[in-house]
Amino acid sequence: TSVMVTAFSQRFVELRNQDSINNVNKMQNVVIINGYGHLGITIAKKLKIHKNYEPVIIETDEKKDSVAKHDGYKVIHADGSSAKLIKTLYERGNIVAMLALRSSDIDNIYFLLNAKSIYAESVVYSRMNQEELRPQYEAAKVDGLIEPYDVIDTRAFHYLKKHSEEEKKNISFFGYTHKSSHICRMLKEEGIEVTIYEIGNESYEAAKDDGFTNVILIDQKSSETPDIKDGIAVCAMNDEALNVYYSITLRANGFNDEIVALSDTKEDNRKLLLAGVSKIFDMYDESASQFVEMIENKVKRVER
Repeated sequence: TSVMVTAFSQRFVELRNQDSINNVNKMQNVVIINGYGHLGITIAKKLKIHKNYEPVIIETDEKKDSVAKHDGYKVIHADGSSAKLIKTLYERGNIVAMLALRSSDIDNIYFLLNAKSIYAESVVYSRMNQEELRPQYEAAKVDGLIEPYDVIDTRAFHYLKKHSEEEKKNISFFGYTHKSSHICRMLKEEGIEVTIYEIGNESYEAAKDDGFTNVILIDQKSSETPDIKDGIAVCAMNDEALNVYYSITLRANGFNDEIVALSDTKEDNRKLLLAGVSKIFDMYDESASQFVEMIENKVKRVER
């Protein structure tokens, strides 16, 4: 009975996928999204708003599969590295681009290699999670790469630099973390001084080792908070709950200037705004915008 049920389930999935593929073949300007995580969800929403492209999701996780269907997208429940699947999808010539958005670089590179081996002219843009693997992506002939944290670093850096130079505002960072350390170093290279508040000894020492002089260790157990009255406060703690806490505490203590948050957890953005944050640099939103921009630029080049 167990063998029969398993066989029936597998056959049911195959039939369901074939039905999905048949529907995809009837669509126009299809963008294949391999991986329906935070980034995939954000890109699909932006494509849906643009109305120029039709997102189709490839997902193996049952829960994410269900979420994508609930969100109104065509979903193929399959392994994106299937050669047969890629070959079938490209039969009608209606695929504009494919996006490899897994959190695993190995999965993304394998998907990329599979697509290029089946159809050399396929356009594949990928998320890159580790910079040191860039040569592997380039060797696989990726058409475009986006590193989410690099995107948010660049946008936030230019924003802070502009306000510091034009309005002569002091910049204070709450957290010397993976979200903020690179931005702090970029500002330092531009001769812009920053003050760093940290709760962890390891991060405190890391900031010191990187040459920062205005580094202050906060006692997390104490109710006292830094007495900042003006300038730009950047909340970049690893724990989003702490970013919410420091934002609302600054406002409660009379801080009326700008609070910026560096976010990599979309669920907490609403809480950050309610806590008094003025501007959020959302890693997923910023990255999604760049993916959509790459797709649009590619279409414009083809039309010319």
